[in-house]
Amino acid sequence: MTDTFYLADEDDPEVVLFSDFIALLGITPVYPGSFFKEGSPDLGSAWDDWRKNWFAPHFGPAFTSVFQLATAQKVNEIAEIDRDLERELTASRSAKSRAAAHAFLEGKSEMQANREWQRLARLIGEKETPGHLTTLFAFQSALYHLPLASALRSYARYEFHCGRTSFSRLDSAEETQIFQRILPDVAVAVKANLSDNTDSGNQLRAI
Repeated sequence: MTDTFYLADEDDPEVVLFSDFIALLGITPVYPGSFFKEGSPDLGSAWDDWRKNWFAPHFGPAFTSVFQLATAQKVNEIAEIDRDLERELTASRSAKSRAAAHAFLEGKSEMQANREWQRLARLIGEKETPGHLTTLFAFQSALYHLPLASALRSYARYEFHCGRTSFSRLDSAEETQIFQRILPDVAVAVKANLSDNTDSGNQLRAI
């Protein structure tokens, strides 16, 4: 059987709510992460800039790599990707990403029994690795056994919904249309990961 991939219908509320609920168990969004207003006049322009210049070349690949390493319990390698991501970010984007990641480290009682999560949290606490939002979101999603495609879409959705507060609010239909521009980029990131793991036998499907 060959690997298969598809993105579930973004307009299906059950798909969206279930995926985001699992990905964000115990998380209360407070701060924007790496997506925020930075010289862009409107939400659409800012989102296009983020997905083209940050998500596609940096965050998407980092997320998929961390996700795969988390399933293999390779915490040191995850920390290395986290440090590599730090070198790619501007100072302001790095600071916001690390601040947003705190929500994944605080109040995570259901994660305290997980040895790998504790190891990464300890490395972040000891400043051995910065602990970016992308890294922790991917790690948690893998530990919850979400499919990669769903997890990556939920990550993009989290960034979008936290960062959009910097702009004048549009109606929900307009915001949904803007957000959905990233779905082809999500598909590319996941397909690239599948191509890199053709011998692993993984079948990554969106839910």
